[in-house]
Amino acid sequence: MLEIEEMLLHLKSEDPKVRETAKTLLLNRQEDGSFPPQAALEWAKKFLKEDLILSHLVVVLARSKDETVYPFLKEIYRTHMDLLLLLSLLECFEMDMPAFEVEVVDRLVEKKKSLFSFSFQKSKEEPLFTQEELKEELLLPSLIALQKSLSLKNAIRLEGFFQHPDPLVRYQLMIAYDQNQIQIPPKWMALLQKDSHALNREQATYILERNNPTHPTTKNLK
Repeated sequence: MLEIEEMLLHLKSEDPKVRETAKTLLLNRQEDGSFPPQAALEWAKKFLKEDLILSHLVVVLARSKDETVYPFLKEIYRTHMDLLLLLSLLECFEMDMPAFEVEVVDRLVEKKKSLFSFSFQKSKEEPLFTQEELKEELLLPSLIALQKSLSLKNAIRLEGFFQHPDPLVRYQLMIAYDQNQIQIPPKWMALLQKDSHALNREQATYILERNNPTHPTTKNLK
């Protein structure tokens, strides 16, 4: 037990070699089964206010694909304010996106604070981003991740982003709909066909013509 705690504490060492060695040991323990998900979960709960250590532990938990730790991961994702930790989790969620789809969408669209209240919401470090700033930072990677799994119900919740000022956001949302075989509502498709960015206009026309072969071409819409 002391050995594991020492290894975890080394993850926040000022010496990069010590940190890298600790990270390698942690991954090796996960792979050889000597650091099972339930043990990692208990340590994660002990280090809730240590963002750096916690970020490594939640990755271990997510990679385990052990569904018994999913509730903990979901609640961390809903409430945590550390961007790097959230991005690390989001990347791991892609391995089982259907299980985490709701939480990923919630983080983008919920305007009120999460109903979940946790003592770990206040870490030792002051958050670098506000809730709204975090949403913007998470938006593009989330839309890309959701291309692997997006239900109609959650797609509807994201419709407003078809009006986002960033053309890449509009494009990635269009791809998320398309990859999950969800039809883009006519009012949004009409806007996308007149999008200010040529790539979005072309993609919208391609989707419309592919799904509606008899539809008149709209390639000349500007």
